[in-house]
Amino acid sequence: MDYKRQTYLDTLADELKTRRKFCGFSREEVAFYATLHPNTISVIERAERDVSILSLIKIVSALGCCGLKIDQGQYHITFTDSFVEIPRRDLLSIRDSELIRRIGETVRARRESLSMTLEDMAGVSGLHLNTVWNSERGLVVADGYSMYRIYQSLNVSELLEDGGTLLFK
Repeated sequence: MDYKRQTYLDTLADELKTRRKFCGFSREEVAFYATLHPNTISVIERAERDVSILSLIKIVSALGCCGLKIDQGQYHITFTDSFVEIPRRDLLSIRDSELIRRIGETVRARRESLSMTLEDMAGVSGLHLNTVWNSERGLVVADGYSMYRIYQSLNVSELLEDGGTLLFK
């Protein structure tokens, strides 16, 4: 595994484990709210493997996430406990296909606002052109690290969620 991917996985593992403990949840409780297997939570917290962006959204929603700050090789998950329900039942109730569609639309809108072609984005992100194209159209469920690379290629430093709508800064 390359260094950048491992740095991403280590940072994600630390963020999720710290937040889970802060919420007082067991791995089994997070898995229950996120509708995932407890082993999935365990391997993520040990930084042993990446997960799909859908699984990641489910996990951070179960922990009350309202946004992400993105920098070199790391996500910093933003939690605002004063107004966010834990778990985020509003986000957890959105169908998987709808979440992927919303992500794709937001990515495409950002790319177009930057006057980037698909080829430009593929080149900058290091992803295959078909992966980028399919991700924008909600036809594939990318892993978390691939989405992280897409966000970086679009110069996204912050990802916020408001009522199920994604906003990039």
